[in-house]
Amino acid sequence: MYKLHLYLFFILSLSYNIYSQELVQISMGTSYQYDIFYSIENGITAYPERLNWELAFATNMYDNNIRINSGAAMQLYEVSQNLNDWESISSIGDDYIELRNSNIDWNIGAFVSNASGGLDYGWGNYNVNNNNIEGSKIYIINYGDYQKKIKINNMIMGIYNFTIANLDGGEEENFSIDASLYNNKKFIYFSLQNNQVIDREPDHLAWDFVFTQYLEDLNQDLSDPLYYIVTGVLSNDNLMAEYNGYLDVNPLFFELDTTRNINTIGYDW
Repeated sequence: MYKLHLYLFFILSLSYNIYSQELVQISMGTSYQYDIFYSIENGITAYPERLNWELAFATNMYDNNIRINSGAAMQLYEVSQNLNDWESISSIGDDYIELRNSNIDWNIGAFVSNASGGLDYGWGNYNVNNNNIEGSKIYIINYGDYQKKIKINNMIMGIYNFTIANLDGGEEENFSIDASLYNNKKFIYFSLQNNQVIDREPDHLAWDFVFTQYLEDLNQDLSDPLYYIVTGVLSNDNLMAEYNGYLDVNPLFFELDTTRNINTIGYDW
């Protein structure tokens, strides 16, 4: 069984005290089978299958964020900004736009990563007359041996309605997910392979980090990226600081550069 290396880190608690140093050993299972949700206070709080989902829907009824499972070698392409093109979409063109999750902010998933602001919310536009977000784009998603086209039709009070079909139009199905029913979690998940909702995440207050795999730009350069699936640690919006120095020194937290970037520990610890 493959085991992760040992992590030694500081986290700021709600009482502004620094937890004492503790050596923790985490196993993600054979071939990185599991995501490990970890609480500083309570240890491991969940260990769901890492590859049992493709889409993750934000549970806040006022947030239309949708992420993809980038650690599963998935790709999402925006292929049209006209829903009337649905029937004619049958392949990925050279000029189609690949969209990716943000690795510094949970709130910027691939489906909303190219939102332009104003009424443009990424996969859809905000309708000021009914306060709903209405789909405006068509996508193709690659996962495993499959390719599907997908459009998010709308989101109404936390309920996502979306359509998935084969590229030739076959096996078209409409789905509805009431993500607000899971608002004690960050996301509720969906399996494209099994066409089912996957409740795989602990309460959002019950974890501080998740040990997982995700897509990272190793060059950290948008003009010359090098995307690669990495194994690393993403935080639960914690206030974080990186310290490079001797392990027997306890630095003053607020003298360090603090951030809420979720990949502060990341893959290059």
